Amino acid sequence: MVKKYRQFSQDLRKKFLLIGMVPIVIISLFLFGKIYFIIDDVSEQSHSKILRDIDFYTDQLLLRVSKKAMFLEENFKDLDLKKFLLANNDIDTLIIYDKKDGSVVKLVSDLYMTQKDKDDYIKNNPYSQYKDITKPTYNTIHKSINKKSTTISYAIPTKDYIFVYDINLSTVEAFIKYIKKSVDYIIVVVDKDGNYIYNTSDYKYFKDNFFNTEYYQKIVQVNEPLQYEEFYNEEQGEDNFVVYYKSHDTGWTIVTIEDSDTLDDKVLSLIPFVVILIPVLLIAIFIISKQFTQKIVSPLELLIEKMEKLSKNDSLEKIEIENLEYSLFKRMIDSFNNMQELIYKREEELKHSNEELINKTEEITLLNSGLEQKIEEEIEKNRKKINRCSNNQDLLKWVR
Repeated sequence: MVKKYRQFSQDLRKKFLLIGMVPIVIISLFLFGKIYFIIDDVSEQSHSKILRDIDFYTDQLLLRVSKKAMFLEENFKDLDLKKFLLANNDIDTLIIYDKKDGSVVKLVSDLYMTQKDKDDYIKNNPYSQYKDITKPTYNTIHKSINKKSTTISYAIPTKDYIFVYDINLSTVEAFIKYIKKSVDYIIVVVDKDGNYIYNTSDYKYFKDNFFNTEYYQKIVQVNEPLQYEEFYNEEQGEDNFVVYYKSHDTGWTIVTIEDSDTLDDKVLSLIPFVVILIPVLLIAIFIISKQFTQKIVSPLELLIEKMEKLSKNDSLEKIEIENLEYSLFKRMIDSFNNMQELIYKREEELKHSNEELINKTEEITLLNSGLEQKIEEEIEKNRKKINRCSNNQDLLKWVR
């Protein structure tokens, strides 16, 4: 690169860099301003997906139990119910009531039960709470023998009996725990009466009936399902994002609650990324602008250098540049090469014409020199003649 044109190259590169920097900075600032809303939208979709997944997973569990229940309705008298429960982890206990008098026809569990356990179970789950049902009903007010996980009762009335299944929700709990590993949400599942089926929060606020909370009164009762709502809980003194979903099959309400500070932390966590991104983009723009400037300036510098040499008659060599990026420069260089050849030809023609002119001038000069000499000679001859004539006339006068 020619040093004298380096300033032009640097100035051009700075302008390209400035042109690239301005939109990058504007876009980065705009993007940073949008980050909160982008994360907010992603968070809303995450809440909705989690709610739907929990509902779907629960429905699958209850669907499996209902299919088993339908099978038992027709075959329970011919089956070993103990083995049947041991083979089906979803059901812990089964009690069958006779509709006529409410007596217990069968009581079987996958756990060992003493007579006292049986008496306590029947006492805690009396026939009176099931006798009026007319269709399959889920109920969380249910005393389970298996204390390892949350259970619910699933009561099915038939013509002669009422089947009450103690459903183990350990698989649902495991699924919710798996979800909790990747999110910071509070997940609450309550039945149609507001009793907690599952609750991931340790706050005392959620220990009472869910219908007594502000979340139910100001969100669930007011908003549509899956509506992402920011809500300040005055009792807790927290600002949260709340979404709920109502199961069509069970009537359960599933709620996800996210602390708004968590969302703010997510936004703030992206600041280092943005801070790093801008310099990286600027460096990339600098490199690109340098290469771009090089592709523009180099042909121009070479062309100017050749023009200066041409003006001083230092060189008449053609400019040869391979792999030119822009056809404009190729046309300029081709035009210069053609112009240079034309100037060279005209200089040769002029030189030849000058030589011919010089030769002609020399010839004319020689001719002029010979002509002058002849003229002088003739003049001398004439002068001599005139002198002789004058002498002759003087002699004649003397003779006379």
